[in-house]
Amino acid sequence: MKKYDLSPPHNQAEAAAGLEFRLPAAGEDCQALCSTGPAMEEIFAAGGLLSRELPGFEPREGQLAMARAVAATLNGNEPSPGGAPEQPAAAHGGRLVLAEAGTGTGKTLAYLVPAVLSGRKVVISTNTINLQEQILAKEIPFIRRHLAPGLKALCVKGRQNYLCLYRWHQLQINPQGRLFSKGVSDQDEQNLETIAAWLNETGTGDRGELRGLADDSPLWAGISAAAGHCLGSSCPHGADCFITRLRQRAARSQLLIVNHHLFFSDLAVRRFGHAEVLPRYEAVIFDEAHHLENIATRHFGLALSHYQIIDLVRDLEGMAEARLRERDRAGVVQAVRALAAEASLFLDFFPARRGRFPLRELIAAEPRWPELCSTLETAFAAVIRPLEKLAGCEEIWGPVLRRCQDLLATFKTITSPPQLAVPSVGAAPGGHDAMPQPPRDADGLATTAETPGRPSPPAPVAADSAIYWYERREKTVQLAVSPIDVAGHLQEHLYRQVKAAVFTSATLRTGNDFRYVKARLGLPADCPALDLATPFDYAGRTLLYVPDQDFPAPNEAAYPARARQLMREIIGHSRGRALLLFTSVNAMHQAAAELAGKVPYPVLVQGEAPRSALLEEFRSRTRSVLLAVASFWEGVDVPGESLSCVIIDKLPFEVPSDPVIMARVDKIRAEGGNPFFDFQVPRAVLTLRQGVGRLLRSNADQGVLAILDVRLFSKGYGRTFLKSLPPSPLSRELAAVKKFFSREKP
Repeated sequence: MKKYDLSPPHNQAEAAAGLEFRLPAAGEDCQALCSTGPAMEEIFAAGGLLSRELPGFEPREGQLAMARAVAATLNGNEPSPGGAPEQPAAAHGGRLVLAEAGTGTGKTLAYLVPAVLSGRKVVISTNTINLQEQILAKEIPFIRRHLAPGLKALCVKGRQNYLCLYRWHQLQINPQGRLFSKGVSDQDEQNLETIAAWLNETGTGDRGELRGLADDSPLWAGISAAAGHCLGSSCPHGADCFITRLRQRAARSQLLIVNHHLFFSDLAVRRFGHAEVLPRYEAVIFDEAHHLENIATRHFGLALSHYQIIDLVRDLEGMAEARLRERDRAGVVQAVRALAAEASLFLDFFPARRGRFPLRELIAAEPRWPELCSTLETAFAAVIRPLEKLAGCEEIWGPVLRRCQDLLATFKTITSPPQLAVPSVGAAPGGHDAMPQPPRDADGLATTAETPGRPSPPAPVAADSAIYWYERREKTVQLAVSPIDVAGHLQEHLYRQVKAAVFTSATLRTGNDFRYVKARLGLPADCPALDLATPFDYAGRTLLYVPDQDFPAPNEAAYPARARQLMREIIGHSRGRALLLFTSVNAMHQAAAELAGKVPYPVLVQGEAPRSALLEEFRSRTRSVLLAVASFWEGVDVPGESLSCVIIDKLPFEVPSDPVIMARVDKIRAEGGNPFFDFQVPRAVLTLRQGVGRLLRSNADQGVLAILDVRLFSKGYGRTFLKSLPPSPLSRELAAVKKFFSREKP
């Protein structure tokens, strides 16, 4: 198959000005914007393969343009027809492209088809399980039938999703053992029978095949193949291990479908040369790419929780009771129980207030900190000593020894943050290489050390490159260190290691350009970017409503009551069928209390039932109202009449109290930037666009977008938000909302 290139901006001036690829205007030659190739046209254009074989398919110019761009990016460095310049690679390594594809563009096939036809080993990384399942159940079978009959595609999940045969057999031998916390309940007994029958049939060990097992099942936690429990080469069930089989299948597959968390946890351990979960790959395609910075931040950092220590203690107690004679057992059990006691004292030290907070400030204000850390380190050491002797006699103790050593190394690293200091002249600035680097596995835990013995000392950390923080939860506390900027990590450990990377999402632009996402992900300024508008008719089928200038701003005392009153009125005009998205849990609950009993429709509230149950009820009732925060701003797909109105209470600015957000704000300010316009506004724009995108999910949908925040017009930054929204007709009169819905049949 002939390969084609995607042309970059025509010159450096255009690139510097932030000009991006776009769909051609009426009468404009698409060839001038991105190279064409007959292979993609034969599949995506009118009369092509999809038109002939896919029921209901409608040719979309944006889909074809994206397929061409992805094909060109994956297919290497051959010159394009007509001698257009090659896509720049330079210092960043592989070929890169961004593609914002509005809802309805058909982006999934637009990247899957070129990926398969490229012949390269490609990882498809998504943020949601729903999209992974859609790809496997819908797109892959179609591609196999019509394009690549021999295609080997595999969904790879995190280790905790697979059953560990060793732990399963241990449970059969000792079902009430302390290895599994408080033993096995009656409900677990039923699940055990189900799992035993399933094991006679499954070839994967994937818990996704067990439909009746609860997501938070403690039984599964006791038998999963989480890396911290893996015995490695000393496991007596190694030949039948589901993880080993998974890796073998992955090595033989061309297409690997993963989620972002697995991809970046794997990438994190690759940095240190440790064993990877994924086999070597040539290219990666990120769908839902607007999540990448947050997820990369988590996996390029370190974390340790009180729960991890307690989990280690439970496992050690269970192993000691199952494998040791009484005289040997007593010393181990005494040491691990002492470790649990010290861990609980350490937990009690932290303030009870829940949330995330900077760790350095807490340490500076607490003179007992060195003593607390030293005491817990001593308790770790008291556990490690007998484990070293046991590991010297029996291999099966080696993995749990190394797990204990590595938890201690991580604890030392996080609890000893460096002091902020002005770097000396000529010193390298704090960057991605200065992050702590203790050994870790691809599930985020410390991994096997090269040799047994004392844990590695904390790695040197540049104080201005990382933020140390803690999170207090109801029953545990997590300590963490996170990179302030992930761009350098991505440039060195991803872009320079692959031949191509594609980034796509329905929301990548802020305003009219891609500069923000390029900067945050470390992409070069001249990285090609396509803006592929949704084919949905926003101009003809939607209305954007913003209250008039007399409506109070969100920071005014009158706003909450006025906003709730306006919500009631809008819901009355829409006859229910409304999704209300809030920026805080308190605002959501206050609105729920106001609406309950005052609107003649069921009021569904996030948190009162599982997410899936709420969405199913919202879909099926047609005339109901759903109130939600956070995760409901995206991933909610309710086509049809049940969702005919989206009401957003405020522009979704983050409260900059999160330590990582605060550190990024401070870094931008220290570098002479404006953190509000350079960071906070773009983040809020992307979140708002996700929320707005819940309205139209099919060509037949219609409805009203209501944003109850007058700052869209009263503040200068409001123009950035407005430019980022779909081309809906705008009104500031509530009567226009009533008129819009009056066109419908009651």
